[in-house]
Amino acid sequence: REGEVVQLRTYLEALVASIEKPFENVLLEVEAEDMAVEIDQAVPLGLVVNEAVTNAVKHAFDPEKGGAVRILLRPHGAGEAMLSIADNGTGIHEKEAPGSGLKLMEALARQLRGRVDRASSEEGTTVCLIFPRPVS
Repeated sequence: REGEVVQLRTYLEALVASIEKPFENVLLEVEAEDMAVEIDQAVPLGLVVNEAVTNAVKHAFDPEKGGAVRILLRPHGAGEAMLSIADNGTGIHEKEAPGSGLKLMEALARQLRGRVDRASSEEGTTVCLIFPRPVS
């Protein structure tokens, strides 16, 4: 399957639709530009999205009220792309050490020759992955 190309917008929309089913009170939305990547890039990107969305659903929201998670994919600077996953939950308390989920996302970012940043406030948490943009 080497060299197989995946359209990221279609892939992210399908991935989010499969994640969304079990979570009644959480709205997941995808805003993605058309971008093609090879399958060996698409898999770690999908795992980062899955991990960030699952963390948001598990930890960011009051189960009664729910919330929203927005996945955004767009070009970023010269030759890079940005994938951000932002929730409008309660934020991460500074006392919390980075968990295994963040460590996993950092490892996946390294696999993509990219980097991951996390920012959190009382308005929610954003995980941002910057990676080399494929030529499409």
